[in-house]
Amino acid sequence: MSSLHRLLVGILSTLFLLISIVTFASAKDLHGNTPLAATPIPTDGTLVSGCIDPAGDVDYVLFPAVSGRRYIIQTSHLSADMDSIIFLFSTDGRTIIAVDDNSGDGVASRIEWTCDKSGTYFAMVRHAQATSGTGCYDLSVSAVQTDDHGDNAITASPVPTNGAPTSGYIEIGGDIDFFLFAAEGGYAYNIETENLSEGMDTVITLFSTNGKEAIATDDNSGTGLASRIDWTAPVSGTYFVSVRDKQVDGTGGYDLAVKRLGYKDDHANESRGASLISPESGVVSGKIEVPEDVDFFSFQAAKEGKYTFLASTNNKGNIDLSLISPDGTSVISEAKSTADAPAKIEWTAAAAGTCYLSVRGVQGYVGQYTLQLGAVLKLVEIGKFNSSGYALDVAVQGHAAYLIVGVQGLLVLDVSNPADPVEIGSHSTRGYAQAIALDKSTAYIADRGEGLLILNVSDPTAPKELSVIDTPGSAQDVALSGHYAYVADFHSGLQVIDVANPEAPKIVGSWETRGYAEGVTIDGSLALVATGDVGLEVIDISDPTHPHGLKTIDLPGEVTDTAVFGKTVYAAAGYRGIQVIDLSDPTHPRVEGEISVQGEVVGLSQEGSVLYAACSSSGLSVYSLANPVSPKLLSLFDTPGSAVRVFASADVAYVADREEGLEIIRLHP
Repeated sequence: MSSLHRLLVGILSTLFLLISIVTFASAKDLHGNTPLAATPIPTDGTLVSGCIDPAGDVDYVLFPAVSGRRYIIQTSHLSADMDSIIFLFSTDGRTIIAVDDNSGDGVASRIEWTCDKSGTYFAMVRHAQATSGTGCYDLSVSAVQTDDHGDNAITASPVPTNGAPTSGYIEIGGDIDFFLFAAEGGYAYNIETENLSEGMDTVITLFSTNGKEAIATDDNSGTGLASRIDWTAPVSGTYFVSVRDKQVDGTGGYDLAVKRLGYKDDHANESRGASLISPESGVVSGKIEVPEDVDFFSFQAAKEGKYTFLASTNNKGNIDLSLISPDGTSVISEAKSTADAPAKIEWTAAAAGTCYLSVRGVQGYVGQYTLQLGAVLKLVEIGKFNSSGYALDVAVQGHAAYLIVGVQGLLVLDVSNPADPVEIGSHSTRGYAQAIALDKSTAYIADRGEGLLILNVSDPTAPKELSVIDTPGSAQDVALSGHYAYVADFHSGLQVIDVANPEAPKIVGSWETRGYAEGVTIDGSLALVATGDVGLEVIDISDPTHPHGLKTIDLPGEVTDTAVFGKTVYAAAGYRGIQVIDLSDPTHPRVEGEISVQGEVVGLSQEGSVLYAACSSSGLSVYSLANPVSPKLLSLFDTPGSAVRVFASADVAYVADREEGLEIIRLHP
């Protein structure tokens, strides 16, 4: 074969190969025949060409759709031999949503459809002659650009408050969708967007009932880029919510859900969770959050106690006050407030027990109210023990009362039957016993010139001496905190003693007070030292080994003891009564006032919201601390001796009554 002949054969072979490739390419299927091989198509109306070839061919496409938005899927520019049919499938690629043959121009197809759930959907095109037809077409999917929700409060769309989602779409950049919902005052609501389309970043704003004043705005407190507002409606009314995309030119779909939750209740709606009140509580505030709200309170009634209950709303509405028996349901008495008078119930308890009060609004009243439980309180002696010698201090633990009796030292009394205290143990101290503090099975006694005596009282009938540590001054009082004992050591100020090992105590710190240290009370990292005619010294004991004074408060009278309630300090100032001091800032304490008393106040004890004052020759005075800076006198009791110290436990006061020993007194209606 000649060279020319070989060249011609090569050229022909190459041309044949090229023709074969072109023919193969033209016959290649442009779109897949299954959902898995579907061709992605935009939703902006772009034409995508296709051909049904060979006969029996089908073409699948897929596209994203957003809940609530309308779409048009149609064929156009059909070839002369083409007659299209469109099938619309759900996100599974199998479930048929819609089918159309000739709704378009001529024999073209058109489906108009609103998406009910965001996701990826499928469309399939085939020839109407399923097994024999061929031809070409153009296909487009167009998202309809109509505003689904108004752009202001006037055109807002209503949404339910049961949490059911309402679909929306930000069609163009800058679009805002407004919604409205009915809210009930006092109830909490959750407002959030969810099911955001790809690229969507919502911002929601909650508006007041006029649709203009923004209450709250949120960007990303929801899931991902979704938004969430948690809010409690102050009053019932119609409120508005707007939704927009964070980006100025952003578009996309979302769901908005508003769900009413419960309401924040200040007092329980049934007796089981009732708030405890007492005559010492003073005026208690409450709120009827929603029309159906009921507030329950409990109190301990004493047999034959005389009680008065008052409830009012400051003339802004009326409430119903009910007195309920110990079963928590049976109404004993009830009263309603009026514009001129509070609801008032007067009642004498036939028996002791827990009773209840309920407060509810009248005629849909929602708002604040005040409740007060009043009682004729009295102090009653329920027992006494006459010691030989001056009773100077007392502490109680369990059924045992530890009475300090000067030269005798310590007497231990069984007070399980308060009406008949019985001496069960004793310990004679070396010096003149002045004060006592207890820590479980250990007793610490300020023994004046002998210092601090430490006893094991795990067996109250046989106190056992563990150790004695001589302080440089005269131990007048002792208080405990952690493993330290703080001793008011008269002319030697405050002594700090490490009692981690009570058998080997050691002095680890001290502070020289301006006046003679006569009493000490520990309040957290502060030691409050009563310094007689100088007043009260505030000492920082955050490092017990290096105490340092913060402030000396010059007070009138002779300060011998203190008690603390919250940030308020009460100082026993002799004939100048009880000095009331605000200790919110320990470096700048402030004297708030003075409580005048009968006699000379020398000892104090605080229990709950009640302050007990030992007033020497005038006995025991009791005050309510409902208003801490202005205590209210509840009752007086003239003890037979001179009340010098008092220990309070629950509603019982144990009084060291100097010449007369121990007085046991109960405060009750």
